[in-house]
Parts: sequence; structure tokens; C-alpha cells
Amino acid sequence: MPRNLLVLGGGVYHIPLVEQIKTLGHKCVATSYLKNDPALSFADVAAQVSSTDVEALERLVVDSEIAAILTTASDWNTFSQAALNEKFAFRGVLPEQVNAVSEKFGFNQLLKKLELPHVLTEEVILTEPFFSTFKNRSKYIFKPVKGSGSADVFTTENNFPSVLTGRTFLVQRYINGAELGGQAMIERGSVAFLALSKKILVNGVVPFAHIVGTEETAPYCAEIQHQLKKIVAEIKLEYGTLNFDVRVENERVFIIDLSLRLSGNGLIEAINESFGVNLFANHIQQIVDGPRELSPHEKPVLAASVVLGTAKAETDLVAIRTKIESLIEDSDIESIALVWDEITQSEAFVKSKNRIGHIIFTAQNQGEIESFIHETKQILGFNQ
Repeated sequence: MPRNLLVLGGGVYHIPLVEQIKTLGHKCVATSYLKNDPALSFADVAAQVSSTDVEALERLVVDSEIAAILTTASDWNTFSQAALNEKFAFRGVLPEQVNAVSEKFGFNQLLKKLELPHVLTEEVILTEPFFSTFKNRSKYIFKPVKGSGSADVFTTENNFPSVLTGRTFLVQRYINGAELGGQAMIERGSVAFLALSKKILVNGVVPFAHIVGTEETAPYCAEIQHQLKKIVAEIKLEYGTLNFDVRVENERVFIIDLSLRLSGNGLIEAINESFGVNLFANHIQQIVDGPRELSPHEKPVLAASVVLGTAKAETDLVAIRTKIESLIEDSDIESIALVWDEITQSEAFVKSKNRIGHIIFTAQNQGEIESFIHETKQILGFNQ
């Protein structure tokens, strides 16, 4: 039965979610405080309402006769989503579940309670003198107590970001080792689907690329599934989506971040290409309690997503775009999507939102992918 579904957020990574809602025959209302957010133009109805303004969203839910709420890409939206689900008795995540994992100090305490791998975490008020005391010890990572992805995350190897003075942060020992990204689908309290990606970072913390289907991640699937099962049991999550980041240090697996949402940064699109699934459709069907089935390929193909951002502020983006388009033409990768943001000047790529576009592609072997990523990074000013 067709329903009116509300999508919180209107960024470029919301577009496939909006499109899939309409493909399944539902009406989509999308909301963002930005009037020209790209996903709004794909929705049946666009509302210029902040996705974190819960009171305004409550009025929108009533006026638009909304039946369910979805989001992707940003952790901030999950707090609003959960509050609205509780208010209107909608199917989906609830505040206590979102708070348990998206409040970063609380999530670390949850890992400790479940006797899962975790690192010593301290909640601090950020000042330059305090930062300096840690810098003189060893490498630490600083994270906002709430937030999404790499936004405002930095390490003791960075210069102190004075604009963040006075804010509450978490400080943790930096976990050396490979970083993985991942997405899981939960059904009846069990992990029904799990996909991992090898992450390529810039500036130490900012995800530049995800490589899906690589054999490097296979050894960690069982341990990650074990840890996720304990987490979802503790927070009583019967169904839904988990987006998470993992660090592997001396073969020990640490889940360092977890959100109850679909990922952004093109990871879902890359997973869909690799495994032959449609996580957007599956999650929508979860929320409306419709028929759904995940039948992934036995052997996933190699796929990747690259978030394009420049090492420093650039004004000649036309030249950069031309070089990357030529690189795609001359390479052996198969481009699935190349999307450029409508901007004329970039900011330094110190967080994922400072992007100029993204690429989704497949390839025959991992060497082709890593070579393409390396050359792309050089065009964008990294590794120079």
C-alpha cells in the first residue's frame, strides 16, 4: 500500500534513497534547511525544514500525513528520527537505542559493559593547553561527543583547531592499524547481511575511498558479526541498519564508531554493486514492514566509492574535473556513477562534507582500483 514517507536530509547521498522510495510506489517528502539541497528536487514534496528541528518536523509529519521516517548519511538525523518515531509510534529506531550508540562516550561504555574490545576514553573540555599535554605523550584521537563521520575529528599530529575551544570532546588512544568500514542489516535481532570495506584515508581520519569485495576484509567478518550481535541484543534492536567503522590492531578488532542508519560516502552504492543487492530498497521495506529478501552474490565483485576532495582550497575545479574524467577514460575501471557537486571553489578536504563530487566504480582486480585511487589523490593534491 502506498504511503507518505519522510526523508530527513536532502544531500547528494539521500538521492538514491528518495528515488527508491518512489520506485517502490510510495510518496516521498524530503526535508532540509538548505533550500537547494540536491535530493529535494527528486522528492514529491520538498520542505525547507531543518532535519534537527524536531518541533517543526512534528508539524510536518501531521500536515503531510507521514507514515514512516528514513534517513541516511548523517548521525545527527537519527536523533530526530528516533524522537519522531517515539512521538508518533512509528516503526523504526527509538531514542534509547540511538543514544546508546551515537553518544560516543556512552557507546564506549557499552563496549566495556559487553566486554568487547575498546580503548580508554576520557571526556574533556577542549583547550590548547589540554591538547598539548596529550600531544607530548603519544598519538591520541579527539572526537566530538556527538557527530557524524569524520566531522571535527582530529589527532595529536594535527594543529590544534582553535575554533573548537571550549567544546566537549572525547580523547582516546589512537588505534594503529587498518581501518574498515561496514554496513549490516539486522532482522529479528540477528545479522542478516554484513559487508565490509577497506578504507583509504587522507589526513589520518578522513575517508577518501571504500573498496568493497576485497579478500583482505574476509578474516574479520566472523569477529565483527559476533560483536554486532552482542550490541544489537543489548540495545534490543530487532531490525534496522548498522553503519560502523572498525580498526584492526595486532589482529584485534575494535568497533570504533557505530550508527543506526545507512552509510553515506557512496558506500551503499558500492556494496550494492559488489554484492548484487539493494540495501536502499531493503531498508525501506524494513521500515514499512514490506516483503524483503537479501540474496548476495556468493563471491562479491570488486567495487569502490571515492569521495573527491582537494588537499587545499582550489578555484580551478574545471581543470581538476577534466583530469579525473580523462583518468576514468584511460583506466580499466568501469564507472557506475560520477557526480560533481555544484560548487566553484573547494575547501581543504579535512572532513567529508568538504567534497567536490564522488565516483562509484567496479574493476577486475584490486591493483586497478588502488592505482586509480592513487592517481586520483595526486590530481587532487595529495601525495605531492
